[in-house]
Parts: sequence; C-alpha cells; structure tokens
Amino acid sequence: MSSQRRRQQLVREINVIKQASVEELAKLFSVSVETIRRDLAWLETTGRLVRIHGGARTLQSDDVGVLFKKRRNEHTEAKNIMAQKALSMIDRYMTIGLDASSSDWYLARMLPDMPLTVVTNSLEVVKELSSREQIHVICVGGDYCSRYADFIGEMAQRNFRCFTIHMSFVSCFGVNLFTGLWENSEMNAATKKTMIEVSQKTVLLADSSKYGRRSPYNMADWSMIDYVANDGLMDDETRNSLNALGVTIV
Repeated sequence: MSSQRRRQQLVREINVIKQASVEELAKLFSVSVETIRRDLAWLETTGRLVRIHGGARTLQSDDVGVLFKKRRNEHTEAKNIMAQKALSMIDRYMTIGLDASSSDWYLARMLPDMPLTVVTNSLEVVKELSSREQIHVICVGGDYCSRYADFIGEMAQRNFRCFTIHMSFVSCFGVNLFTGLWENSEMNAATKKTMIEVSQKTVLLADSSKYGRRSPYNMADWSMIDYVANDGLMDDETRNSLNALGVTIV
C-alpha cells in the first residue's frame, strides 16, 4: 500500500473511531510505530487530524465554521479598509490570485460581478463567489485542510504553476520588517509562496496586529512583495521601513 493511500485510510479510520493510539494504528495497517508517527505528523500538518499523546484524534468534532467565523470577525475595520484598497487595484479581465485568509475573503465579498478570473485555494472564497456569473472561479484543489478551509500541498502548488496571475493578494501569520512574511504551517507557506512566484505582482493584506508576530515558516521575502495595503493603523516607523525596502504602500 502506498503512503498516500495509507494516510487517506488512516484519516477515515480516525474519523470513524474518533481516537486511536499509534500502537493500534500500526497493528491495523501492518506497519511500524515509527511509520505511523510520521503519517500522523504529516496529517496534522495538513489539518486532517490532531495528534495527542500516544496517538491521534479526529477533527470532525471541531466546528470549523466557528473557527473561520472567529478569524473573520477579528480586526474587521482594518480588513475592510485593506479590501477596499485592494479592490481599487483590480481591473476587468484580470486574473487574480486569492489565498485562504480572512482578509482575502473580505476582498472576495466586495468583488462586483464583472469579467474576472479568480484562482484560489480557498473553499470560503469559492463559496463567496459562486453566485457571480461573470467571475470565472478556479479552485486549484489539493489536500484539504479543514483547519483553514483551504487546499494545500504538492497538487495545489503544481496547479498554481499552470497559471500566469496578474496580481495576487496574500496574507500571512506574521510580518517581519527584516525577513519578510511568515506562516505557522509549512505546507500553507509553500502553497502561498508558489502562488506568489507565478504572479506578476503581489499585494500584502496583513493588518497591523501581524507585524512583529513570530512563526516558523518563511513564505516570502520582501523582494517578492510589490504592494502593502495600509489598514489605517500603520505607524510611521513601519511606513518608513517599507519605503526603504522598495515596497509601495497603498
């Protein structure tokens, strides 16, 4: 059995029995405990389950809608301001990229029904734009992460590389004025980085609470970012630092 198929079946099993130890899973799949531990680590990274001491438990008991609603309802005024500025940068017939951030969901909500192609890895963005007939929505697919309601991983990255995107709008977990943008998930960082790489221009939509926040995975350095949306709370020190980096503040 391939590792991909085993991991798929492992998630199904956990979802049925709700919780299991690594020893139980190793016996069930006739593999070593070390192999199961690696599988569980990978599946937790992609948001398919949660590791606990000695095993794993299902995510199905978690209310993913509440998790997204919580993010969506944080810093709402700042996100509305950034989305309005981003909207002014979008022209008819453009191809734009939207990630799975709540900031991009605010932008998707504001998009008028006009000739436009949106490439995204966000289930929430797809749902938001589904009723707008003139907008061509393309979801890249991949490994679904219920924690963030997005698609990530090698398939998502490969499918992003099929497109030339005029302008991508991205957010992140943390912003460092020296080292760039950071994420708290390795696969999420890699997927966003791929979207940036296939984009002619990239706009950062990150509210001021994210500046100085630490996270482990780099998704972009400042040479990859063309514009930063001011959420109305940006201080002079941050503005001067971004100007020195050659980034345009909108």
